[in-house]
Amino acid sequence: MHSRLVSFSLLLTVLTCTENLSFGADTLFRGPEDRVPRGIAKFGTDEWNPIYGNHRAVVEVKEAGDAVLAYLPWRRRDAHPEGKNILVVDAKSGKVIANRVIVTCNKEYGEVAFQPTEGPGQYFLYYLPPVNDGNAFQWPRSSFPITRYPTPTQTASAEWLAKNKLTTDDLRTLPVRRYGQDPVLGGSWRKLPSAELVEFQSLKDATADDWNSFYPMEVISTFAERTQLRDRCRFRPFILFPENRRYPIRMTDQIPYRWAIRDVKELDEFADTAQKNEYYVFQIGVYAFKGTLPHLKTAFTELRSKEGAVIPMEAFTCFNMGGVDQYGKAFTKTVHVAEDRVQPLWFGLDIPKSAQPGVYEGTVTVSADDVAPQEVHLRITVEDKSLADHGDGDAWRLSRLRWLNSRTEIDNDVCAPFPPVTVDGQTVHVLGRDIELAADGFPRQATSHIDMFAIGDTGRAILSSPVHFDVVKDRTPVPLESSTAKCVEKDPGVVRFTASATHGGLREEVDTAVEMDGVIHGKVTLTSDADITLDTVKLTIPISADVATFILGSGAQKPLTSKCPESYQGGLEKHKTTWIGDYNAGLALCLPDDRANWVNLGKGQLRVEHQNGTYALSVETGSLEISKNVPKSFEYDLYVTPIKPLPKQHWDWKYDQPSYGKVPHLNKWDDSHATIFTLHQGNLLNPYINYPFLNAPQLRQVADKIHGAGGLFKAYYTIRELSNRAPELWALRSLGDEILSPSPEHIGYEEMSQLPLEYQFKALTEHPLTGQSWMCEHLVSDYHTRWHSLMDSKRQYQDGSVQISGASRWSNFYIEGLKWLEVNAGLDGLYLDGITFDRASFLRVRKALVRTKPNALIDYHGSPAEVMPQLSCIDSLWFGEGADYSRDPDYWFVAISGIPFGVPGELLQSHASVSKGMVYGLSHRYGWTPADPRGLWGWWDSFKIKDAEMLGYWTPNCPVKIGNPAIRVTAYVHHGKQAAFAIASWSKEETHISPEIDFAALGIDPAKAKLHAPEIPGFQKAAQFEVGKPITLPPDGGLILILESTGQ
Repeated sequence: MHSRLVSFSLLLTVLTCTENLSFGADTLFRGPEDRVPRGIAKFGTDEWNPIYGNHRAVVEVKEAGDAVLAYLPWRRRDAHPEGKNILVVDAKSGKVIANRVIVTCNKEYGEVAFQPTEGPGQYFLYYLPPVNDGNAFQWPRSSFPITRYPTPTQTASAEWLAKNKLTTDDLRTLPVRRYGQDPVLGGSWRKLPSAELVEFQSLKDATADDWNSFYPMEVISTFAERTQLRDRCRFRPFILFPENRRYPIRMTDQIPYRWAIRDVKELDEFADTAQKNEYYVFQIGVYAFKGTLPHLKTAFTELRSKEGAVIPMEAFTCFNMGGVDQYGKAFTKTVHVAEDRVQPLWFGLDIPKSAQPGVYEGTVTVSADDVAPQEVHLRITVEDKSLADHGDGDAWRLSRLRWLNSRTEIDNDVCAPFPPVTVDGQTVHVLGRDIELAADGFPRQATSHIDMFAIGDTGRAILSSPVHFDVVKDRTPVPLESSTAKCVEKDPGVVRFTASATHGGLREEVDTAVEMDGVIHGKVTLTSDADITLDTVKLTIPISADVATFILGSGAQKPLTSKCPESYQGGLEKHKTTWIGDYNAGLALCLPDDRANWVNLGKGQLRVEHQNGTYALSVETGSLEISKNVPKSFEYDLYVTPIKPLPKQHWDWKYDQPSYGKVPHLNKWDDSHATIFTLHQGNLLNPYINYPFLNAPQLRQVADKIHGAGGLFKAYYTIRELSNRAPELWALRSLGDEILSPSPEHIGYEEMSQLPLEYQFKALTEHPLTGQSWMCEHLVSDYHTRWHSLMDSKRQYQDGSVQISGASRWSNFYIEGLKWLEVNAGLDGLYLDGITFDRASFLRVRKALVRTKPNALIDYHGSPAEVMPQLSCIDSLWFGEGADYSRDPDYWFVAISGIPFGVPGELLQSHASVSKGMVYGLSHRYGWTPADPRGLWGWWDSFKIKDAEMLGYWTPNCPVKIGNPAIRVTAYVHHGKQAAFAIASWSKEETHISPEIDFAALGIDPAKAKLHAPEIPGFQKAAQFEVGKPITLPPDGGLILILESTGQ
């Protein structure tokens, strides 16, 4: 408390001191009474133990003494410096000095008295030391850190305090001076010998020396300097601060010293150099020092050189004023600047490749409602050099910001593996499926021709009757009279039909689109010429009972993953996706994220009912109000499954994926026998989560190594979060919550630090959390932390991340970035841990990949239920933390295998049974867990499993049966030669089985058949068996048997 009193007293002194004192240009304060900084101290970097924090002051004691006083003009941005401790450490011994007193501590400066225990020499004053977290390297704190700063504590001895007159009473100020009197401050501590400031230092980072530094854009101006700035600009309605891209604007509630000392000319002009074909980026800070600035706007003139060359005004972009959304639509933003706040504006200038070298001049104008506009005169020198890539290869240029407004891959064309959509009357043909529409625009029938790995001539009908949409009033469906659906759009990747129906004053508009991957997107819009109340609006999908074998759902509290139930009901707020089907035919119903009209204030319901040979899957709203002439829309998607045939290449996809945080040993690549190398994030080769651009050269070296051995290279790169190392971070932050998601209650460290500890620690893997110290000290407030990585035990390599909104133009940036990484980092595909893209954006991701590299692959870490809208774009599934590998075979088949959807899976978690996995064609990945799949892969190749026909227990023509529901089997058949039987037990007891083999179906003479278990390293030992004799399986065990013809 005493430091706050002293700080307040000193502030009064600053406000009332006389102005006739003289001081040199390098003086840091005026005199004993006026301690406010004048000028700026030196800032540098160095290395030390990070337990002391990221910031310190280095002071020099010239003469031995019992107490010295260090004056620290630190110009801090944190809101409550007086609430944080300061440690004094002797540079020679490294010992913390107990006898120290924080005399003054405010945002502008501090004063610390201490005992120089080692005599003359240097001492370090650490002014943001964090609480030592003993759990920092343990889950969950290692990935979701909480940073706290201890409050000041009294460690000095009473004797030392009294001797040097540094007790609380000694430090108190005298009574406030009366009008006309000179200020008087008490305390002989002012006369203590000085510990002279050498410099302020920030802790060097292993990858960027100045990573933790506040200099220059977070070194604040003093109150006096801001007052003088305002006075210089008193005739302006607001102040513009043009700034170089090398110094991103970081503070919106403070003015940096760098700006406060600018004269009027420096405020009005901006000059820099650029190259031809460069996307040049700069920024302007808008300071609302006189009041709120509503509806900020920008305008540009052309840039013209003295020689008459012109860069047109259309070459300018202000990212804060608007752009292009993820659907390719232009949008504008409304920007207001609150009083005494700074709004950074980021600009791009697309310099033509053909631009003539020279100095180009023009203006940028910034305006707001009811105030005079302000201008900045630009002078851009275009050098006689040209950038081949617009500057994208140089992170510091920030030219990649233009990717935010990209429209790449926004089209209605197809991409592999899907052929163009064809239409025959009301029937639409897509890959392996036929979709017939009824006259009212709803699906009449959906037929699948996909059977595991093949597309056959004979299809399997899914619907028992047409899909119908009922508007129910007075317990009776309204008899809407429908027009015949017409095809109004026909592109290779999508066709669209529209229809309408009316009854009295009620009108129904139906819009149905069928896309290349068999997705049926429906939108029904109801409009009434009068206010009406309906009993319900109901969409019903009647699925044939012979198809409705399994169910898979997402969003429910207890996920639906089992045999299809006779009946089920649940609230629509809990359900998003529900699939019903079999291995070769099915339908998934997906409702949009914004499904408020379906949910209908909690009245909306999902139902499954089995009646008369039909499983009716339906969604309905419950009682519903429709206002006069106010359209109300109901959207849905139907996914006809399987989405595509299972790829035979699955047997060639053998993954080497080093576990999290480990640096891969590429010299052992050949030993893995893998064909695909997947690099996770959080290691020294790919350290920055979802921002691999900074390490592109290193990734290219990995890719070249893998490509040289004939393999494919994939890396972790998704969109859920973004590394705080991304150079674009500050530009993104200037966009508000458009791309960077705000934290709950819009809080960050400054707000969290004021809350009780029990709140801060309430949910260590949820939010809000403070994140690493860098976030506390630089992002400060209103940020949403995500995953953090510690890449070595010394914390030399640390990465943190913030939440990203997938439904934003960051999707545009990501897709452009993906194409860049394919070319410059050698990527052949993606490993996705979580997907926050919507379907439209993810289709663009797929197109960007396979149009650049036709063999590119995407694998997803999760269940198919989570990503049904994106599933057609995914090549393989790797279901991990959420998977329950102890569950029944139906769960394995539906939730893990991916077979019903045409997307193969793989095993995650070392305890996942490989015997059970082989029933579904699954293996582990090498390197992620102790499980070693190399022996199994070797057997795949020797058996030529890729050429065998896979016939699982779920197919009607499986040639081997066990007769025990706890035992499941899949046959891999080389007809007429041999067959392998993958057998697994879900029983908790030892089981004896006698497989029933259909020799005729296999084309093998039972009299010439031999049965044995092959030697498979890491899986099973060789053994001989007699055909027809019992075989013993251990609990939860299994084996692979080979039946082959001896030919004798």
